[in-house]
Amino acid sequence: MLAENSGQINVTNVALTTKAGKAIGAIAVDSDNMIKLHGTITINNTFDDLGTREGGKSSVKI
Repeated sequence: MLAENSGQINVTNVALTTKAGKAIGAIAVDSDNMIKLHGTITINNTFDDLGTREGGKSSVKI
């Protein structure tokens, strides 16, 4: 999942899996972007599970 261009991702009970562990599970880039994960979150086989860059925001509520 990628939040960019003033994007906001808000999901509940999600599973993120990539092939060969070469991708990021979820990332927010820049200060206007946000990722909110709620409930049961599973992130498997990723290079970087959850990240932010250049002021992006993330929130995980279990």
